[in-house]
Amino acid sequence: MLSGKEFLETLRDGRRVYIGSERVDDVTTHPAFRNAAQSFAMIYDRKLAPENRELMVCEEDGEEFSTYYLKPRSREDLERRYETHRRIASWSYGLLGRSPDNFPSYLAGLATRPELLNELHEGFGDNLTRYYRHARRDDLFLTHTVTNPQTTRRGVPLAEGATSPTLRVVSEDDSGVVVNGLKMIGTSAIFCHDAWVGNLQPVPEGHEDETIT
Repeated sequence: MLSGKEFLETLRDGRRVYIGSERVDDVTTHPAFRNAAQSFAMIYDRKLAPENRELMVCEEDGEEFSTYYLKPRSREDLERRYETHRRIASWSYGLLGRSPDNFPSYLAGLATRPELLNELHEGFGDNLTRYYRHARRDDLFLTHTVTNPQTTRRGVPLAEGATSPTLRVVSEDDSGVVVNGLKMIGTSAIFCHDAWVGNLQPVPEGHEDETIT
């Protein structure tokens, strides 16, 4: 479980952030980002405070983790998650649209049925389970970016010699895939530990290399 101070320290990891042409060396101190960074740190501290810890920290298999990583198995679990999200939203007056509790909800939901992914591709559900345990153990702040750039809309032909700017797979081997291209609207990505990159939009025939997540 990370404290607010520890969370801020994790952001000093050499991440590459730009405002226009300006390279931001430390998002925790730069005037454009320091207040938001402190707001996220406040959430990490408050969930560990005595008045919140019993609700907002869970224990399973000898590990403590944030309740927003809890896989709900009962009405009580759902109510506990609801109150966790409600408190976090109230602390920011609803102005932190993608706070640390947002994307773990997606991940916890997927982790309740890993066999669905194993049915699609052997081992994918097992990989997801391992990632879920890693994320909740290390108290990760996660986000996702799934919106394609709008410089080329579907149905509009590209200029001769041009390639789509949308992120896509360009090669694949036994060690994994190589991707190239852009995704947009990674809300809070500047402050996150991991970003899931994927696709939610319909993909026309011939663009299957853009379907990676």
